[in-house]
Amino acid sequence: MLEAIYFLTGAGANCSFLIALDPTLVQQAAITHYKTAGFDSNQYLDKLFDLRISLRSLRYDSIQKLVRNELSREINIGKDQLTIESLLHDAWSIEPEEVVNVFGDVIVLPELTNPRLVHRIVERLQLLARASLIAEKTRFDNIEMFRAVVVWCTISERWPQVRPNPASGSRYFMAANLELVAFSYGLLSDQSSRGRKQWEEGLVEGSNVLARMPNKDKNPDLGRFIYDQIFPEEEMAEKLIKLITQC
Repeated sequence: MLEAIYFLTGAGANCSFLIALDPTLVQQAAITHYKTAGFDSNQYLDKLFDLRISLRSLRYDSIQKLVRNELSREINIGKDQLTIESLLHDAWSIEPEEVVNVFGDVIVLPELTNPRLVHRIVERLQLLARASLIAEKTRFDNIEMFRAVVVWCTISERWPQVRPNPASGSRYFMAANLELVAFSYGLLSDQSSRGRKQWEEGLVEGSNVLARMPNKDKNPDLGRFIYDQIFPEEEMAEKLIKLITQC
């Protein structure tokens, strides 16, 4: 698309373009296309556009407003029609403002403040809430567990490579993925549940998740999210693993 625009502008076409894009995605696409890591996306974009404006990411209050709108959406369950906030309350006895506050605390990185991503996370919560009304084991008895749910849904939607490989045949595969990612970003000590040699062997196995995802230099937001949302709270990692193995 950018090459086509460059061709038209270079040819002096009598037209104007208004384009919204993520410069990071442009750089990643160019690196893939030109097969070089030394590509300067800023210089490339400066050749195309006379004026570039960086828009700020959604702030805390905007995220809360967005989540409130999502919760007010009506859905059909059988013959009944109810809002998503009613569904979450029926499944987990959680109040709408508690949901809003959790999202405001979790969705803070610029890479996450995307309305489409928030919508997908709410959709994932909706499916899990429906399951919780049927399966007792997926009930969450406190707000901390719900926060762990939102953290895991965010990881699953923003970094889908962390999702389990169906061929693995193990419900613990997601937890292992999370631990491997955390170790690769330097977020687990050598004295953790596995020794350093075992971790390093896990990192080089062709079947593990890290073989399919960018490293921490190209995907630093994942490491920062794990560090900010999981490890400051002592029991968050345990809650996530419990959640993963249950669901």
